[in-house]
Amino acid sequence: MTIVVTGRRNVLLAAAAGASTAAAAFPARAQAPASQGSDWPNRAVRIVVPFGAGGPNDVMARIVGERLRERLGQPFVVENRPGAGGSTGTLLVSQSAPDGYTFLFHSSAVTIAPALNPRQAIDPRRDLTPVSLVTDVPMTVVARPGAPGFGSMAEALATARRNPGSVTVATSGVGSANHLALAMLGAMAKTEMVHVPYRSTAQSVTAVIAGEVNLAIAGIVEALGHYREGRVKLLAVTTGRRSEVLPEVPTIGETVQGYAVPLWFAMWAPPRLPKPILDRISAELAAMRDVPAVRDRFLSLGAPPLMTPPDALAARAAEEMPRWQRLVAEAGIQTD
Repeated sequence: MTIVVTGRRNVLLAAAAGASTAAAAFPARAQAPASQGSDWPNRAVRIVVPFGAGGPNDVMARIVGERLRERLGQPFVVENRPGAGGSTGTLLVSQSAPDGYTFLFHSSAVTIAPALNPRQAIDPRRDLTPVSLVTDVPMTVVARPGAPGFGSMAEALATARRNPGSVTVATSGVGSANHLALAMLGAMAKTEMVHVPYRSTAQSVTAVIAGEVNLAIAGIVEALGHYREGRVKLLAVTTGRRSEVLPEVPTIGETVQGYAVPLWFAMWAPPRLPKPILDRISAELAAMRDVPAVRDRFLSLGAPPLMTPPDALAARAAEEMPRWQRLVAEAGIQTD
């Protein structure tokens, strides 16, 4: 299949099928004396969000930071460090002291960046310490209510097959998780669609509402309000299972067998974070998972809290990174 990118970059993508699982291992952490970190935290802790304020990373990081402050008695201050598609803030954390006073709150884009810029991006398997997989959320396929030919996922794909190159799909930009979800969809469904990158997911959803494009691949956080107010129709979610927040919306996998591209958010630390500190913050995150106030706030964003142990995050990243490397290479996806 082919996905043509319109806009300033004018990148022509030839997408390929297949996703591979991986068994890449994270390097072992240096063991610290049992006393190291015993008084942690005794001052303010920063949570670096590598994107601007107001987005899903920022909102979720603030929920987590507020609860950690309540539990541990020290400020957990969210510091927005946008730039280079998230790489600026990620680099900052990777180069920070492993003392438990700097953490990173990032999306699954952290595993995509090395595929797009292998010589420049931070490799989380090597340059970060996994702390916790905080939540696993769907992206959504967004259409205008009542748009002919786009009443369901199956109908939208049929429309694309009948009219190759005529169906336009907006995302939050070239190389974004939304874009790769689209590339994977086109490859697995063997359809030709036109990729239209916008500067943000919110703009891509607005483009659907305005009739500028036929569809958008959008995060549930940005799409949920518009859906509940009837401004958009959600054709499908990208996760392997239906969302507990949107059980009425089918998965793409119900139409395209085997398709599953979740969007997830996680906490990381600089490399070689002492084990006592890692164990402490991991336990605190796990403890907040079932706190009603925390759970309700996450669910209001369409994001059920997971708060997994570090090993689960390490396994997720190790599995996904080769998948994106393969797709990016075979599809010829390029970023400026």
